This record gives sequence, structure tokens and C-alpha cells, in this order.
Amino acid sequence: MLFPTYHEGLTICVLEAMAAGLIIVTLKVGGLVDLYNAINFGYITNLLDPSYYEKFLIRMNESDNNIEIKNNNRDYACNNFHPQFRAEHIYEEIKDLL
Repeated sequence: MLFPTYHEGLTICVLEAMAAGLIIVTLKVGGLVDLYNAINFGYITNLLDPSYYEKFLIRMNESDNNIEIKNNNRDYACNNFHPQFRAEHIYEEIKDLL
């Protein structure tokens, strides 16, 4: 998942992407830095030049450890984030409103 944000806390879309087993490519901002330090979820940079994102995406496609990163992302997200924010729980909470 390419996530070139300039300002972020810890966004739910990154957590959802990790739970789906995606590799994250993003800027060093907000809570993403702490999360990256806890688990290497992909590639993180402080460079704003789009050509660096291109290099990360190419490296990501050529990497031998993609499966390991994807599995680690999925496991980490599913084991460390409160289940009340998972889609099935949210559905159960709002299904009577639909």
C-alpha cells in the first residue's frame, strides 16, 4: 500500500492494510514511525520526492522477504489491535441500523 501522507497520527487505513497482509510504503510521520519501529511493515522514508517512492515500490516487488513481511503485518495487526475496530465487530454494532 502506497501511503504518502504529510501528517498523520496512526491511521486506521494502515492498520487495516496490515491486517490484510499488505506491505506499507509511507513517510516518517506521526505514529507511523513508532509502528515501523515495532514491526518492519515495509518501507518508510522522510523524502518527499516521488522518485524515491518508485524505488521503494520496485524494491518491494523484487524483495525475497515479501511473504515474511506480509505475514508479519497480518499477524501483528490481528494480534495487537483491539477487535472492536475490526470490520465484523463494526458490522455487528450497526447492522440493526441498516
